[in-house]
Amino acid sequence: MYRSNFKKAVKRPRTLPDGVLFPELQPIVDIGSRKLVGFELLARINQNGDILGPGSFVKGHEPYCDRIMLEHACRFIQKLPEQGIQLSNLPSDFVISVNLHPHTVASNDYENLPQIVRSYGIPPQHIQFEVIEAPFPAGQEDIIVGRLKTLHGNGHPVVMDDYINNSAQNARLARLLHKEGILSGIKLDGACVKNIMNGKSGELEPLASTLGRHFKVVAEQAKLEDMPFLAQKGVTHSQSYETGRPTPWQKALRLAKDAFSAPLPAQNSAYAIA
Repeated sequence: MYRSNFKKAVKRPRTLPDGVLFPELQPIVDIGSRKLVGFELLARINQNGDILGPGSFVKGHEPYCDRIMLEHACRFIQKLPEQGIQLSNLPSDFVISVNLHPHTVASNDYENLPQIVRSYGIPPQHIQFEVIEAPFPAGQEDIIVGRLKTLHGNGHPVVMDDYINNSAQNARLARLLHKEGILSGIKLDGACVKNIMNGKSGELEPLASTLGRHFKVVAEQAKLEDMPFLAQKGVTHSQSYETGRPTPWQKALRLAKDAFSAPLPAQNSAYAIA
């Protein structure tokens, strides 16, 4: 689909299922302003028209998939000027969020990540690393925290997936990242959002109240009618089918163009942008 700017070659793992590895992009929307503020890049494989989700192929291939998706993210941002959006005029909080598995951070492949972004000339604040809930090698916690701290120090936002409903290992990692001041945001899965709507907000309210107004709390699977209530509970962004489904590359570029060249939708049009 594209030619890499990065000079170090990477071989496709032989055990990865056949087919084209490509991204879909799901909009991330500010639930206060209803503005598009970014996309999450979601890995897919096209097997002769059958689309495989990441649960079918990422495990065991995390460094490869993370790297290829990061390059796609950089290429997407490079394409924005063709839509009339100059990078110098891009809102500072606009991000392309790429999944980053703890296993990748702990591996030798980590060193390629910042080099890839630099090779494409992308301002680091527009590439957000979303640390995925996944097991990682025992004894690697300090290495992971240190490397994520470096990415954050380089200007990359770092967010934690499934913050409240994490496994014990990942929950401890999230607490360490929070303690070190590395976290720029958290993501809440559908079960957590449902608990908030049922009055069981758990850790969210004290967390949101102490992290400040620039901290992102992204709700997955949230319903449009629930947005005002979720905002009261500290949720700042939505990533759900009701505010934008995963979409192909070209449509995502058009969404970005429309978002930065058109006025906000009318108040009664709720939040949906796609």
